[in-house]
Amino acid sequence: MRCQICGAQVDEGAVDCQECGAKILPRNVSSLKNLPEEGRWYYILNKVMEFPGVRVDREKFLRDKFTSHYDAGTVSAIVEMGTGRAAVPPILLDDIAFEVIKTHKIIATGASAAAGLPGGFGLLATVPADMAQYYFHALQVAQKLAYLYGYPDLEKTGRDDFLLSMTLFIGVMNDIGIAVKGVREFSRALAEGGTDHIAKIAMMRGTIYPVVKQVARIMGVSVTKNLFAKSLSKIIPGIGALASGGITLIMFSYEAERLREGLREDFLEQFRSDD
Repeated sequence: MRCQICGAQVDEGAVDCQECGAKILPRNVSSLKNLPEEGRWYYILNKVMEFPGVRVDREKFLRDKFTSHYDAGTVSAIVEMGTGRAAVPPILLDDIAFEVIKTHKIIATGASAAAGLPGGFGLLATVPADMAQYYFHALQVAQKLAYLYGYPDLEKTGRDDFLLSMTLFIGVMNDIGIAVKGVREFSRALAEGGTDHIAKIAMMRGTIYPVVKQVARIMGVSVTKNLFAKSLSKIIPGIGALASGGITLIMFSYEAERLREGLREDFLEQFRSDD
């Protein structure tokens, strides 16, 4: 059994998590009401992170996307240093980013929520299928866009920092203004040095963690406000329409494009003097 908040392994029957101190709650949606607002968001996030394939292998992704554009040495430099320090032209990053968004848009809108997720709906029986479908694709797109626009391997910084970074990215996608500030600080730390531990350094800063807590709180309110409503538009901010069993073509594109624009702007500010 795992803690619903931090994801740590806990003994069956445990009352408190030894890692984060959170109460171990029954695996049902109603238990969310017993959590603080930010805890509700991390509960949902951890549940969706259980799906196979939701985590993106940064090295494999970058090699897949750049092998047709560069020789092996240059691709290795991109993987090692990131697209910013490897001086990849922004126009190429944009082309690949548009392709990524388009691919997920097609999958998200064409598949049912149950069949469209690896492992089937039963794996996340405590999370509404449409909500899980949205966040599965949103988390994948967020990781891919981050890696395209210069971010290091987010998983190498540890699970906590990974979840915090995803909270910021999803916050931007859902038009939470304070999340933009957090991502900007993230990008600024990225440009100041190192590649393996930049995300961890950024999250440890006093200006970042309070922002993440605010975003998590807002998301926690959003995902539980109308948890039993059938319409995803009442659960996730910024989503206006829901195709049966999936996500509407237009709205998923809109959310992903909002994040792409924000990451691109920060990329240009940190790694380029001009476009």
